Parts: sequence; structure tokens; C-alpha cells
Amino acid sequence: MLVALCTASMTLACLQYVAPRLFRYFDRKCTTKRFNTFDVPPHLPPPRLPSAANVPIDDIALCEALSRATRSGVLAQDALAQLHPHYCPMVFTSELVEHQTLIIQLLRSSIVDGYFIPTALHHAAHILREERHSESVAKVASSQARITIRVLTGLPIAVLFLAFVLQPDIRNQLFAPPLIYLVVFGVLLNFCGRAWAKHLLNTSLHLPHSPAIELSHHICVLLRAGCSITEACLRSAECSELGATIAHNLVNGESLTDALQPLREGSDAVGNTLATILVQASLDGLPVLTTIYQLSMETRTEQRRLVECRVQELPVRLTFPTVFFILPSFFLLAVAPFVVSQLHKMSLPFSSAT
Repeated sequence: MLVALCTASMTLACLQYVAPRLFRYFDRKCTTKRFNTFDVPPHLPPPRLPSAANVPIDDIALCEALSRATRSGVLAQDALAQLHPHYCPMVFTSELVEHQTLIIQLLRSSIVDGYFIPTALHHAAHILREERHSESVAKVASSQARITIRVLTGLPIAVLFLAFVLQPDIRNQLFAPPLIYLVVFGVLLNFCGRAWAKHLLNTSLHLPHSPAIELSHHICVLLRAGCSITEACLRSAECSELGATIAHNLVNGESLTDALQPLREGSDAVGNTLATILVQASLDGLPVLTTIYQLSMETRTEQRRLVECRVQELPVRLTFPTVFFILPSFFLLAVAPFVVSQLHKMSLPFSSAT
């Protein structure tokens, strides 16, 4: 008994001594083999830089990558050719490109003496984030209407399919002349109403086109690039036809107040505000950052107002396809087959008696 007790105690002491060291040895072996964290210094893979060979880079990420490349001393054309060669022909051209996207306008405004200006690129990225935020707000606001349209257009098809499978009477009478005409007409109404509602939803997701807002973005980026107000208005000819008109007025010797008159004549509320801020900043000699802040705030407020108006108008615009197409198709596909089958059953005794 004493010998067995001594043997058990010695075995327990050996296990207590060997077990932690054995666990640490295997743990170290496995860790060294898998992660290479012992004995050999770790070798981290080099960071993957966005290039043309990879997935096309995002516009916001492109602005940030161009800003880093500019700080490294890379020319604007070389940096853009390496990161996104598709934009090079449109950015580095002296002509006004028709239907150019916002990123093209912002990149053209961020170039001074062949180099991108990092502060201008940061402001361009901020503008793109605001645009994406406005689009996401419109998308979230229209999601409920989108789901409602899908349910109203998909439910009658599902009900008709279940009735065809489970109801022998409807299955036998579905291809008869009275019922087949109703079903075909209901399917056409359903398809037209769904297409019309989808078109309205897609148009509500896109921000309304405003030349004054685009010009405001362009001038803000130019001011961040170090241009004066007059130089920014002169370079606005690269943005749009409205900017070309203003630049033409300045070249002809008109004052800034008279040159910005096309902004006031437009029906856009941003145009009058933009002209007022630029004229006051030029006369009072306000700091550039203050002018940029005012322009950005006014433009952001107007964009949000336009998005809210578009979202609030969406239920009213969806009323016509819902009332005149979707609801009649719902009745023709989900209710009419059952009504016709019941009427057919009620008319069977009269037909047999005759």
C-alpha cells in the first residue's frame, strides 16, 4: 500500500513537471510552423497597391491614392495612368467632354501645373462621399416602395400558380376562351405596371442634374487647389457650358458681378447663392477656407433638399401605375379565376337541363 502511494505521488510529480514543458514545446513547434513567429523574423507581404491589373479602383479610393502618389513626387498624368488609365484621355484633354462624370470634372479641377493638389483631392473625395450618402439615403427611402411593388406584382402570380396546381376546376378552365383572355390581359397589366414602377424607382435613386451644383463643386476644388476666385471662374470653362459662358464673360472684360449673371438668371436656387457668395468674397477679401465652407454648406443643403423632395414625390408618382395597372392585374390574376370557376359551376345544372 505504501509502495503504491509513493509510486502514484512520483508519477503525479513527474506529470506536473513534464506536462507544461511538453505543451509549450508543441505549442511553439506548431506556432513556428504555421505563423513563423519564433527564431525567424516575420516577413509580412508587401501591401497591394491598386493598379489597372486588379479590380477597377473606386473613385474615392482613387482620390486618396492620387494624393499619396502626389506627395511622393509623381506627375499627375503618370499617377493617373498607373492607377486608372481609363480616365487619362478624358482628364488630360483641353476640350470640353460631353456627359463627363463628376469624378472627371473633379480630377481636372485638382490639377495645377501638371501635379495633383492633395488638398483639392481630399475635397473631391469629400464631395464624392456626400454624393454617395445622398444616393444611399434615396435608396433606403425608396426600399419600402420597392418591396411593396414586388409583393403586389408577385403575389397574384403566386396565387394563380397555386390555384392552377390545387384547383382542378381552374386547371380545366384556364385555357378556355373566357378565362384565358382575362389571365393574358392581367399578365400584361402586371408586367406594364411593374416596369413603370421600376422605372420611377430607378429615376428616384439618381440625383437631379443641376449645372449650378456641378459648378459649385468645381469652384470649391479649384479654390482648394490654390486658385483665386477669378482663376477658378476662368477654369470653370472645363466644367460645363454654364462655366464656359462665365469664363467667356470674364475674358471679354466684364466684371465678376456681370460675368456671374447667368447663374442668377437660372431657375436653380444654388446659382443665385453661388453668385452672391463669390461676389461678396471677392469684394470683402474673405479667406478662401471661409468661402469654400459657405459654398460646400449651401450645396450640401440644396442637394439634401432635392433628395428629400424626390423621395416625398415618390408615393404620389407610384399612384398611377399602382391604381391603373397593378391593382387591376391583382384582381384579374388572383380573384377572377375563382369567380369564373364558381360561375361555371352555377351554370352547369342549367346547361344539363337544356
